Amino acid sequence: MQWLNPSTIVVLAMALYGMATVLQCRYWITQKHASMSVWFGAGIVGFFLQGYGLYHLIDIAGGQNLTYPIVFSLMTWVFSFFVLFGALFKPLVNLSVLAFPLSMLAILLTMLFPGQRVEQTGMDTETFVHIWFAILTTAVLLVTASQALLIAVLDYLLHHKRVIRLVQLLPPLQSMESMLFGMIWGGFILLSILLVSSQWFFHNAFHHTMLHKTLPGVLAWGIFLMLLIGRYGFGWRGRLAVRGTLLGVFILMAGYFSV
Repeated sequence: MQWLNPSTIVVLAMALYGMATVLQCRYWITQKHASMSVWFGAGIVGFFLQGYGLYHLIDIAGGQNLTYPIVFSLMTWVFSFFVLFGALFKPLVNLSVLAFPLSMLAILLTMLFPGQRVEQTGMDTETFVHIWFAILTTAVLLVTASQALLIAVLDYLLHHKRVIRLVQLLPPLQSMESMLFGMIWGGFILLSILLVSSQWFFHNAFHHTMLHKTLPGVLAWGIFLMLLIGRYGFGWRGRLAVRGTLLGVFILMAGYFSV
């Protein structure tokens, strides 16, 4: 069927992600919220359609196609998963205004920059596990960075007494910061496992040919460790926590996508 063409499917995914984003922004502006089921329905269908498109891009005859745009799309896909299903239990709906547009951007990049970077992960369990664990870790930290950005916006609005209506619609700043550090804990644990498993599986994580990948991960790990020590030892919060989180995630992403 022509409508099952992967290109058509991912365009439809972008449209649904855009619809869910508009619904959330509309709520911020007008306080008129469409039902949660409409937002969730648009998001979850977009999520599955993006996954369908990724499957057809990745699974090729010679192995698994893992170009940088495809890997980025995988990260945003997992990011959207955390926001969608996390919103059923925690106030994460607001993060969709970052998660869904990022997924839309990632889909667009896979369409604009097609290519092949084939990995034989099907015959190499260690590589398969490592790649997926790296994607999971980065996705969790993308959620964390998005939460930090939302806190930065809320902190700015509170200090400048602007858009009071939006401030009232967001969760209290203290609860958002507590959730942020819970996310940092999750990302820190996953990153610790990733760094240890990289050396365990491949025995060359600190070889000079791999340092451009390993060092950013170690630096990010150190930043998150300092944030956790600062939080529970010295009560760090606010802008310091936000800047540290964003710096750590930026360093990790820069290392991951370095050539």
